[in-house]
Amino acid sequence: MPLIPDITIPTKPKSVRKPTKKNTTPAKTSAVAAELPSAKKAQSKQPATKPVSNSSVIQRKKRRWLKPLVIGLSIIIVFGAYSTLQAKRLYTAAQGTKAELEFAASSFEKQQFVQTKEHLQSAQNYLQTAQSASSGLFIIKWLPYVHKHFVVVDNLIKVGIHVTGAGIDILPIAEALPTTLNDDSATVSAITSKQRRTLLEAISNSPASLDAAQTELTDAVTALDTMPKSGLIGPVQTVVTLVNDNLPQLHAAVQKGIPFLKIAPIILGTPDAQTYLFLLQNNTELRPTGGFIGTYGILQLQDGDIKEFTTNNIYNLDNPVKKTLNITPPEPLQRFMGTTQWFMRDSNWHPDFAISGEKAIEFYHQENGPVENIDGVISVTPNVIHDLLTITGPITIDGDEYNAENLTEKLQYEVEVAFRKEGVSDSDRKAVIGKLANQIMERIMDTPKANWPDLVKVFLDNLEEKHILIYSKNSNVQALMSQISWDGSMHSGNGDFAMVVDTNLAALKTDRVMTKQIDYTITPENNDLIVDMTLRYKNDGQFDFFTTRYRTYTRIYVPADSELISSDGFLTNDRYLGGEAATAEVSYDADVDKAVFAGFISVEPQTEETIHLRYRLPRNLANQISESGYSLYFQKQSGTDNVTLHGDITMPEKIKELAPLDAAEKIDNTKVQFSQPLTTDYQLELHF
Repeated sequence: MPLIPDITIPTKPKSVRKPTKKNTTPAKTSAVAAELPSAKKAQSKQPATKPVSNSSVIQRKKRRWLKPLVIGLSIIIVFGAYSTLQAKRLYTAAQGTKAELEFAASSFEKQQFVQTKEHLQSAQNYLQTAQSASSGLFIIKWLPYVHKHFVVVDNLIKVGIHVTGAGIDILPIAEALPTTLNDDSATVSAITSKQRRTLLEAISNSPASLDAAQTELTDAVTALDTMPKSGLIGPVQTVVTLVNDNLPQLHAAVQKGIPFLKIAPIILGTPDAQTYLFLLQNNTELRPTGGFIGTYGILQLQDGDIKEFTTNNIYNLDNPVKKTLNITPPEPLQRFMGTTQWFMRDSNWHPDFAISGEKAIEFYHQENGPVENIDGVISVTPNVIHDLLTITGPITIDGDEYNAENLTEKLQYEVEVAFRKEGVSDSDRKAVIGKLANQIMERIMDTPKANWPDLVKVFLDNLEEKHILIYSKNSNVQALMSQISWDGSMHSGNGDFAMVVDTNLAALKTDRVMTKQIDYTITPENNDLIVDMTLRYKNDGQFDFFTTRYRTYTRIYVPADSELISSDGFLTNDRYLGGEAATAEVSYDADVDKAVFAGFISVEPQTEETIHLRYRLPRNLANQISESGYSLYFQKQSGTDNVTLHGDITMPEKIKELAPLDAAEKIDNTKVQFSQPLTTDYQLELHF
């Protein structure tokens, strides 16, 4: 059938009646005749000229819709060709980027930094071409299903541009890397002191480059964080899942790794040597900043070299001044342990490590420590030794093997029991710790290049999880360490805050068998925000040489001006000593500007105990929700690794978004919930 059907044309056209004349002048007659209808108005207007056939009308109608059709098809063809061209440009640019990044990586490994920079710049050019090509696909990008995938593509391009930019910024520092690192079998000890100093000086002299790199990487992380996370086709979903799984590490590398790099030269002794008071805090006997200080030492670093590292039994420093040092200990130590004097072993009473670190230095000097100038304090828990042993492998000391699996029990047995059987004096019983530490240091220096990433990860993870704490008397270093939360200081801010601090008081090493759970609930009441906090303690131990009933003086730090409504679960003392129920003690800690709720609790082996607090958050926190939202910072106590945090937060207004995206699950318009191990500080932001 033809596109336009056949139409029979009449043989005689219908005549058109001439319009009647009006009272007009002759000059206007023809014009009026052309414009006015007939007197009877029965026929359609027709010019008083030659009749027009129906075929002409049809042809005009045909041309009328054919022209737009041709134009539309032309536009589609043009844009189709244009989109195909842009898609080809995008694909070519992607392939070029991949190749240039591979070349850059290869050149970097060979320490060919000029070539590395050229390849990074070339990769960046390809990425910018890809960005332009993607923009040219604006027509198909907005199709419903396609749009989400192009958002991912565009963000990945942005990430690539920012990451290559960061690489270019950091290259001047990389140029100071020793050439000996070309060898895969290279070790830390193969780097000479001069080479270490050159590298540290290059880092120290490049704050602008580090700032620029941090900005680029921050923008890259932001682009990753805003990508769609689900509902994508297979290959794209795989990339997004991979990125999402590694986003927390990327955040830490950007927000903490680079700032730490800025101050690393000073910490490592460039340009001036640094002397640190070293503390080994045993977190199986938990104390406010990590654990009981059973071992101390002196660590001196110069240009990244360990110039001196010695350790000693803490009692060898405390005992000689028993009769001369009369400092009143904190009241809970007096009440629950009968302590009448305060020594360095208990100097970490305050949970803010900057405060306790300074107090430890003060005690060191008061107890006649031989080193006069101390630049700071470095603290570790046995967790760090455990993690290092997973890299170094087993180490044998005096015929005994120490490995990652037996470290805690073996070391505890040697310094608490075996030394007597072996005829070792009480003052020398912890000498094995120093021997083990020095052996580990030697192994670290001999660690092959292939294992360096694992080594770096151990230190970064333990800094993040507060098993390594660093306090510096250098105010600039301390400020930056505090900013990235690696100094163990208490967080300051205008939002909601909580920190639970346990202090093992004569409960042996029972923390190793304890599990703890914190339930944190917020409910709006009238114009207030009411917190219900429940602390659950479970003692999985028994009465033996290392574990017993768990006795802890617990402090809960909350925003200043918080008002305690009720509390239960605290005791005046152990129940077997006649302890009775007690309410929480309320105080204000001016050093950290926090309200404190505190009390004593005792948990028998194979039992559970619960503390419950109900309090009102400051009115200013409730009032600021509409303007700036709600934020929570729940700080982990240094040294803990057996605590789970559950949250159930209801707000008075509709929650529009939360950050980070994986920090909590939105239950409905006004409620979020979360549950996770409290291995690092927990942060949450809600926007309304």
